[in-house]
Amino acid sequence: MAIFTAYDNSEILAALQDAAPHAEIHVNDKIAREHSANGNAQREIAGKILAYVAVSDVADIQGVLRT
Repeated sequence: MAIFTAYDNSEILAALQDAAPHAEIHVNDKIAREHSANGNAQREIAGKILAYVAVSDVADIQGVLRT
C-alpha cells in the first residue's frame, strides 16, 4: 500500500516561500506562461502551471528543489 499526502496550492506556495525566502514567486498565469521554458511549458504538461519561481541565489535554488 502507498500513502500520498495531498497539498493544496496555497500550502505548496507557502512551502516554496519558506524554502526560498529571496525568490520571486509569480502566480499570475500570463507571467508563468511567458517565463516557463521560453513560453512553451504549458504545451508540454498536462496540468496548469502553478507558479513561476525566479531565484537569485544558491540557497533558494536548493530550497525550491527540496520543495
